[in-house]
Amino acid sequence: MLRLFMIFALSLLLCLPVWAGDKLYVHDSSRIMLVDVDAKTLTLVARPTLDGTMTDIATDSAGTLYLLTFASLYRLNSTDGTVSLIGAATPCCTD
Repeated sequence: MLRLFMIFALSLLLCLPVWAGDKLYVHDSSRIMLVDVDAKTLTLVARPTLDGTMTDIATDSAGTLYLLTFASLYRLNSTDGTVSLIGAATPCCTD
């Protein structure tokens, strides 16, 4: 139980998790990992090549993963780890 707590605590310190159906994904600045809650392990899903540091990940109702940098939005193929550029990420507001 302590090990499970430590995995989740470390995951939350490094990144914000995102649920895709029954899968929990976490990320740091360059990797996306899948959390196996039962086995208490992290499995590397991808080290995508992006135009900058990965700042966030999201999922839609179909389980598609999206990656965000400060400059762009990408779609991730979680099977082979490739990314497709969707477009530029623009700020919503300016001062």
